[in-house]
Amino acid sequence: MKLKYDIGILGTWCFKNYGAHLTYYALYTILKKRGYKVCLISCPKGAPLQPADRPELFITSPYDEEAYVERYTNKFEMRKANDFVDCFLVGSDQIWGNAIYKGMGECVFLDFVFANKKKIAYAASFGHNKFNYTYQEQVKYSYYLSRFDAISIREKSGVEFLKKSFGVDGQWAIDPVFLPNVEEYYKLAAKSNKAMPEKNYICAYILDYSSEKIQALKKFANEMDCEYVIITDAQDPRKNAKTIHCHKK
Repeated sequence: MKLKYDIGILGTWCFKNYGAHLTYYALYTILKKRGYKVCLISCPKGAPLQPADRPELFITSPYDEEAYVERYTNKFEMRKANDFVDCFLVGSDQIWGNAIYKGMGECVFLDFVFANKKKIAYAASFGHNKFNYTYQEQVKYSYYLSRFDAISIREKSGVEFLKKSFGVDGQWAIDPVFLPNVEEYYKLAAKSNKAMPEKNYICAYILDYSSEKIQALKKFANEMDCEYVIITDAQDPRKNAKTIHCHKK
């Protein structure tokens, strides 16, 4: 017998990205603490972007094994999730930008979800404020977005963009990474096997690495009289993020 879930989360939770990992961990954690039974839904196997079946950047998976559900071949098959999920939740991250929307097999507007199911977006993002859609895309996205029961956007400017571009109202909401109590992150960090400085240090997560940012970080570390740690893009082979770089001032 297939398990039933109150909420199914669809998003970039299994993509090789530190921010996405923490954002969805936070969302999952806060929903579980509120008593909901939650599952994790991934993009279809036929999508251009192909994430792992499990989040790869955690030392051990922070999710209950029963939270992982079947990964479907295509978006049409994803309709099967309606049989065991009551409410579908999409977000956060830049899921509504064209690159990720198309890369994830065009499923993140929840058009595979039946009309009798709840559809919610929490702290979703377009990743830009520039209108770069065709007329056909604008019409299609406007219809899909109008079918949501509730929408919140990560950026204040995104709320305006949603209304201006697609005629849909949304609320401004904080990214879920800030929702859990800090103790949740202490527990997560305690599982790490990485060697960290014993003295006070600054930890910088720099997705787009540049010499200017490093110089600014060095200057700040000198002013604070501490070391610094740089965590870089997990997907860039030139900046292997599995090796945390520790530097003295």
